[in-house]
This record gives sequence, structure tokens and C-alpha cells, in this order.
Amino acid sequence: MNKQPNEIVYTQTILDELSKADPSIPAALPVAPSELSRFEHFHDRNYVYPGGLDKRFDMYLWATANFGGGAGGDWGQRMSDDYILSTVNNYEAHITEHEIGHGFGLPDFYGEQDRPPGGFPLPTIMWAGDSTTITEWDAWLLRYTWSQLKKDTQRFSL
Repeated sequence: MNKQPNEIVYTQTILDELSKADPSIPAALPVAPSELSRFEHFHDRNYVYPGGLDKRFDMYLWATANFGGGAGGDWGQRMSDDYILSTVNNYEAHITEHEIGHGFGLPDFYGEQDRPPGGFPLPTIMWAGDSTTITEWDAWLLRYTWSQLKKDTQRFSL
């Protein structure tokens, strides 16, 4: 709808393996060209993206019919299309925010073994059901995670 002249629409699909176990999930999974995916090529420092860096993508959002809950990682986020559409005008979309946290490298805190000794100083969006908003503690965790990654000179050499 209302496609602009500078917009690119990718129409390639692959088989969504989840559809084999759950036929209510569509079998055709839309994909962007893997040669433009930073996730596919981050390990190769000499990789040249077709069209330049401004044509690559870092993550993408999979809106999937009949998908329960959410999934997230350094490749992007995946959740129900109905959920995404129902929260598009909301100030907070806690499942989306939780899954984006995984894109930044934040872990889940579901089990006792996942949580810091002594608990959390505040609720956290990374523990499903603990908070429906990003908290000060989540912001601190993201900042701390980034500060630790930044120290890795092998990952971010100049």
C-alpha cells in the first residue's frame, strides 16, 4: 500500500519449518536477500554488501500469523502479526520490547538459575510477566552489557 519510488519490496519466501509442526502457521516465510543481512556476514570483516552499507539490514521483524508469544535474537524479532498490529499505536508494546532486548544481547530471566543472586533491584521486562514496561534496571542492564562488549577489542577493532 502506498509504495514509494525508493522502497524495495522483497517477495522471496522459504519454507517455515514451524509450519510442519503447526499447520496454522503459514508455510511461506518471507525473507530478504541473505547477501544484505548483517547477521549472515558479521564474521567476515572484508564482506562487501551489494549496493553499500546503507543497503544492508541488521535485524528484521517477522510478523507471523498464529505465532504464539515471541522470539528474538541478534537476527531480529518474531511474533504474532495480530499482536504487532494491535500494539502499533501503543506507547508500550512489552512483547516487542522484550524480544528487542534479545537483539541487544539481553537474556531471559525465567528460571531461578537465570536470575542474579539476591534478585533484581526493580522489575525487568526481560523476565516475562515481571514488567510490561522497560524499567530503569533494564536500561542499566543494556548500558552495562554495551560497556562490556565495548571492551572487546577483538570485536570492535579500529
